[in-house]
Amino acid sequence: MPPKLEDLVQRLDGIEELLRRRFGPVTDPAPDDWGRGGRWGGWLGSDRVVIPFPFPNPGDPAPLDFSRFSRVQLEMVVHQIKAERIRLDSMETLVHEQIKSLGKG
Repeated sequence: MPPKLEDLVQRLDGIEELLRRRFGPVTDPAPDDWGRGGRWGGWLGSDRVVIPFPFPNPGDPAPLDFSRFSRVQLEMVVHQIKAERIRLDSMETLVHEQIKSLGKG
């Protein structure tokens, strides 16, 4: 005999409740999301007791040994440096614009 509609609804409600407890509500993270390394490195604890802890600053990474890179790898590094420079120049422009707007107020 096929299952009744009430049985299917009960099973579906149980699955939804299990997923809700396991994964929680789905929302967009905050701009400075604490759980993704914003001000603190991460979270320690259960769902009820949350203890923030900072990740230690590991310092500068070791220098790369470019003598072992192939030509393609070296060209890729140059491309990454150019992309990072463009990103930083753009950010610098935005910061200067914000400074100018605060100076006029």
